[in-house]
Formats: sequence, structure tokens, C-alpha cells
Amino acid sequence: MKTKHLVAFVILLLFTIINAMDLNRERHFPDTSKHDAEYRLWNNLKLGRNTTLVMPPHNDTSPITVIIGLHLLLLRDMDIAQQTMTSEAYLQLGWTDSRLQWDPLKYENITTIRVPNHRLWQPDIKLYNSAKAEAMDAMGNVYAMLYSEGDIWWVPPVTLYSTCPMDIKHYPYDVHDCNITFGSWTSNGYHIDLAVREMELNELDSRGGEWEVLSGISKAEATYYECCDEPYPSVTFTLQLRRRSPFYKMTVLFPILASIALILTSLCISPFSRHRITLNVLGLILLVLQLLHFELKLPSVGGSPPIIASFCGWLVIQGTLTTILTVCVVSFLGVKKQDRNPVPSSIKTFVNL
Repeated sequence: MKTKHLVAFVILLLFTIINAMDLNRERHFPDTSKHDAEYRLWNNLKLGRNTTLVMPPHNDTSPITVIIGLHLLLLRDMDIAQQTMTSEAYLQLGWTDSRLQWDPLKYENITTIRVPNHRLWQPDIKLYNSAKAEAMDAMGNVYAMLYSEGDIWWVPPVTLYSTCPMDIKHYPYDVHDCNITFGSWTSNGYHIDLAVREMELNELDSRGGEWEVLSGISKAEATYYECCDEPYPSVTFTLQLRRRSPFYKMTVLFPILASIALILTSLCISPFSRHRITLNVLGLILLVLQLLHFELKLPSVGGSPPIIASFCGWLVIQGTLTTILTVCVVSFLGVKKQDRNPVPSSIKTFVNL
């Protein structure tokens, strides 16, 4: 009887040890079937020179459709003198390569893999309204997402240097429309067609910047040139920007209002008082300083000059004339009667006329 109990105990102990060894083996040696399937998938896709240099299959009636989107992150700079805009964004590009399709059932239900962008054919999308040679700097080697249907989605972060014509007539309450236009550099619409996604502004950080983004509009269009019969598609993202004006109320509007108040106050003072000339001169000094501020802040650009700068110029002319007339009045009427010089006969004749 004791022997049977001992045998049963030994069998139970061996069974427990075997189970523990199996669990430990599973813990340290996981199932590699999915890894092997992905390795086989990479070998079967044969990503190389053929898939990098040669365009996917297409014809004139069914070109390759490239989807372009823009996820704006930051407005780095608005250069009024150079008429340029610098921005940070995610450029979203999507297209289909039918050569890179596979059946997920043959590869452990793998539907997506990550591929280095240099291992794929890429459309030659460039920034049309570029402001410099490196108009679209990509930040690093960014992987692309490849799906089993052959769809490719590539979202590289980029720095964009684009032109933006600006009219500062209504400075400092000016509003500008700046375009960012993309298109294929070498392919026409029979080879590459462009579709557009809605511009994304939800992560745009402009709280501390000088400019506020009012809206963003996306559109795709095709252009025909006189030299060629084929269309050339492009995608344009339009940003409507408004200058934040509270800061300029302190540096622009208030000094001008103070100058106007000084000049108007001087008109209420007797022309024989020295304070009248003093107030006029103070107002002129403020206006001249304000014009110098405009010259430093607003470089000369095409279009109409700022209305507020023209207004300051006319105020300087008015203040100068007021000061000159005041000096003339004091010179003719502010001396004693016996010290007055007789009025020239020519002036008497002119007055009588």
C-alpha cells in the first residue's frame, strides 16, 4: 500500500515538473510563426530597384492617384520684406502600388508592414511656389505604411519655405491669403493625378505668435499650357492669416492719438503763448518717431503704403504748417506797436484787391 502511494506521488511530481518546464519554454521561446511570415512576406515582395525606380502600372485613362494632405503644426516666420512664409507641417502622401499586394491569409493575417521610404517608388511631389532652393526640407528618413491592398501612406514632417504676396495697406489690421501649392515636377495628369485632403489645423500652435490663422482651404485643380495638350494637376492649401493687433495698439495707435491730442490742444491756446509752439513741436517729434518706426518695421514693398503711415505723414505736414503760421503770427502781431515795422505797400495793395 505504501508502495502504491509512493509511486503515485512520484508520478504527480514528474507531471508537475514537466508542466513547469513547458511553461518556462513557452515563456522564453514565444511563437515565431508571425515573425517568419513577415520575413517571407518581405522576401516575396522583392522591394528593390524595380519597385523604386519604375512607376506602378498605369495608363492614360487610369493614372496613379496621389492623395495630398497637409497637417499644419507651426507658423515659424512671416517675412514681409522677402514676401515669404516659413511653416512646419506633416505632409501626407498616399498612393497605390499594385505590385505590392498580398493575401493576408497566407502570412498569418498580416495586413500592414512598415517600409523605409527609400525602398518604395515615390511621386516627385514638389512645392511649386518655393521661396528657396531647399523649399521642402524633410526631417529624417521616415518609414511608410504599406497595406495588403497595395496602399501606401507616407507622412514625413517637413519645413516649408513658400512665397506669400502681402499687401500692408491696412497695417496693423492686415489680413493675408497665403498659398502652399504642390504638384508633380515631371509627370502630367495622364501619369499622376492629384487628389486633396482637408487641411488639418487642430494641432496648430499660434498662441504666442504674431499671426492668427483664420481658416484653411484645400483645393485641387488642373492647368493647361499652350505648349502641351495634357493637364498638369496641382493641389493648393490656402491659409488666411490675420495680424494680432493688441500689441500694436500700444506701440502704434496710442502714440499717434497722443500726437493728435497735442496738436489739437495747441490750437486752443493763444497764438501769443509760447506753450502753443511747444505743444506743436512735441506732437511733431512723436509723429516723426512713429514714421521712423514704420520705416524699420515695414520695409518698402510693392502695393499701396499703409494708410496709417500716410496719415502720419499728413499730420507731420499739418503740424509743421501750424508751427510756421504760429511763428508768423507772433512775429507780426506779438511785438509792441511802436516797434512794429510798417506794412509794405505791395501787401496793402494785395489785401485791398
